[in-house]
Amino acid sequence: MFARNTFLPGLDSKLCDEILKEVEDVCRVDMYWNDAHPGMGEGQVKDGQGGEEGWELMYVRLRGIARWDGEKQI
Repeated sequence: MFARNTFLPGLDSKLCDEILKEVEDVCRVDMYWNDAHPGMGEGQVKDGQGGEEGWELMYVRLRGIARWDGEKQI
């Protein structure tokens, strides 16, 4: 949605469309749900009778702390 103007601004429209389609195809396996491949999308009926589908992005925020004991990083 933002990649065209942010990451691909210097490419012609046809090449940009091809790249975005390839990215979509790669992401579809894990991020697109429908009755055949249910996810947890908003409004989805979980019994397989929903007839809805959509994209879903899941993420995990990781945080870490680096400490120094004077001799080595622990």
